[in-house]
Amino acid sequence: MDNHRRMRQLVLEMSGQGSTITVPKVYVRATGNINAGIILNQIIFWSDKGGRDDGFFYKTHEEFAEETLTSTATVKRALDRFIELGLLEKRVLKVGGFPTTHLRLNLQATMEWVMDACGIAVELPEIPVGEFKLEREPSPEKNSKAKDGFEEFWQAYPKKEGKKRSLREWLTGRLYRNKDEILKALEAHKALWEKEERGRKFMPNPSTWLHGEQWNDVLGVKPKQSSSRPKMTTEEFMEKVV
Repeated sequence: MDNHRRMRQLVLEMSGQGSTITVPKVYVRATGNINAGIILNQIIFWSDKGGRDDGFFYKTHEEFAEETLTSTATVKRALDRFIELGLLEKRVLKVGGFPTTHLRLNLQATMEWVMDACGIAVELPEIPVGEFKLEREPSPEKNSKAKDGFEEFWQAYPKKEGKKRSLREWLTGRLYRNKDEILKALEAHKALWEKEERGRKFMPNPSTWLHGEQWNDVLGVKPKQSSSRPKMTTEEFMEKVV
């Protein structure tokens, strides 16, 4: 195993596959820079996971920025450029009664644009816009289970601010699938807040708590001081990761 594979394996073991960013070089060549290439990669990844028959999906600039380690301004510029090129279509549709900006990828145009930009001459089969496999979970507005657990969460959360925004986070995140985990974690957070004598003023709003997936936080663990870490040589480090 070479050093590159050793380091990659170490990163995956420490942080998981979801914490890595992989982007095909052709996207970077086509867009002209690494950030736009990564954003295009994420758009293509999410393009058939929206749960709608018409191919639209929703994702905020903040979510794209978090996933790609870029800024919201960079995301906006990239999306606007892709829309201008005809690679993306933007439309406001309702999710659980809330107007939400959706995107739809024109896969045919994107494939042709990427290959042309990279100087690749390939005759592509025509792909109708919006043609997607339907073996997916229904979108929140069509899913009768989407609100399951929300009222229980709302009654349990000690800070009652922004119920509509919290409901939107619950719906768009399809959090009914994690309701038992969320409610259990909330009790642990409430116990910690009480122990810290944290008033409601200093608690996160429920929508913020949901959006940040704070039910996954490890509570009561203090970070180690950097000074306490033993120093090791490069050889010792590589022996540990092999």
